[in-house]
Amino acid sequence: MNLNLFPALVEQAHLALVPTCPDFLIIRNEVHGEGFELFDKSKLRQKLLSDVGAKEIVVTRMYKWLVEGLQRSKLTPTAARNHQDFTLMDRQRLVMWQREFYEQIDSVQELLLPATIANRKASHANA
Repeated sequence: MNLNLFPALVEQAHLALVPTCPDFLIIRNEVHGEGFELFDKSKLRQKLLSDVGAKEIVVTRMYKWLVEGLQRSKLTPTAARNHQDFTLMDRQRLVMWQREFYEQIDSVQELLLPATIANRKASHANA
């Protein structure tokens, strides 16, 4: 049976599986696009946000040429910020992307790393 033909049944099954009290994090990863219209309107999202108290973050899409440059150079965004393979503008784009990413992570730090909140603030202060 192809479950893609029965999205309402699939969503209903997912709703039944969602517990009522754990920590839940929704990561909206824009790597394949920015469209989340279906998910935004879903009962699953509403249940997670209202009943379960889920948190939601967005990982913004990085420019394609930056991703390709990182892969080609085998560098992380942090390492690429000071690397000669990247122009000054692209390095600044990486700085801004990373800063936004860290802000998103920091907004849910108590959920991800409850014991190390103080340490994370110090490590991201230089981003």
